[in-house]
Amino acid sequence: MIAAGSLRRLLPHRGDYAGLRGSWRSDVVAGVTVGVVALPLALAFGISSGVGAAAGLITAVVAGVVAAVLAPIVAQHGAGSIAVVTVLAGLLVVTAGVTGLGRAVTFIPWPVIEGFTVPSH
Repeated sequence: MIAAGSLRRLLPHRGDYAGLRGSWRSDVVAGVTVGVVALPLALAFGISSGVGAAAGLITAVVAGVVAAVLAPIVAQHGAGSIAVVTVLAGLLVVTAGVTGLGRAVTFIPWPVIEGFTVPSH
């Protein structure tokens, strides 16, 4: 079991946001750029794999969370720690599948899912 102190070191601290006043505009532009590229791609992967656009949307959100966790881990423990984190992430995915956590997609409003999947002409 991970100790509370170890877990706190992985979470953001007040000092992590020290440069936010000077970089927030570029951060917003980067976020919008990633959203414009990544979300339609994730939806397309979901549709093309046959599981539906909602699964692609959930996958994109989960991938963003995983990437946000990996950055401080690699910064603190080095690139060699990625293997351990990958195994733990795999265990989390299997646990989510066994427990039926995928049903959480039912809480996303249908207009949101439809808005991402309806082609515009």
